[in-house]
Amino acid sequence: MRGDLLILLADGIVILCLARLFLQAAGLSENHALLAFSKRSTDWLVNPLHKILPVKKYDPACLLSGLLLYYIAFTFITLVASLPHSAQKSSSPILYWQY
Repeated sequence: MRGDLLILLADGIVILCLARLFLQAAGLSENHALLAFSKRSTDWLVNPLHKILPVKKYDPACLLSGLLLYYIAFTFITLVASLPHSAQKSSSPILYWQY
């Protein structure tokens, strides 16, 4: 359940990163509403990578940030899934139904 929520969050952020990449590649103005929204939403993730990767017509930092985000999310889910079953149980009897 928590893994699905994490993947959904990662999907939304990666979609915004890809929208930023494609809208910039299409040559939209910086004042365009969709580009401004996607830039503001993903600046925290993409700007650190701009120090490493130069910005050209295609922004490789957007693509790399999406790939890194998926890698981190799936690694976290794999690590949590490998925990023993007793460590994954909820302490609340309402949230955990024991058969």
